Amino acid sequence: MLDTGQKYIYTGSSDHSVYIYDLVTGAQVARLDHHEGPVRDCSWHPLYPILVSSSWDGTVARWEFPGDDQVPTLMRPKLRPRRVFY
Repeated sequence: MLDTGQKYIYTGSSDHSVYIYDLVTGAQVARLDHHEGPVRDCSWHPLYPILVSSSWDGTVARWEFPGDDQVPTLMRPKLRPRRVFY
């Protein structure tokens, strides 16, 4: 199970991906691809292994961990999301 407590940092990117890095080693541990526009925001749930990301393409992706296949559960709001957080 991924726990962001003191172990991982995550960031959205202009290349339409979310990157997750190990804080101790600096190694990239995951690249999450789904969005068709720059990723504006991402937020890790404080209790569950779930990451939410939003993009300028108008999508919000929900990434559930653990698992080898990080398939997002998507929703498409009417307005462009400005920020997501738990």
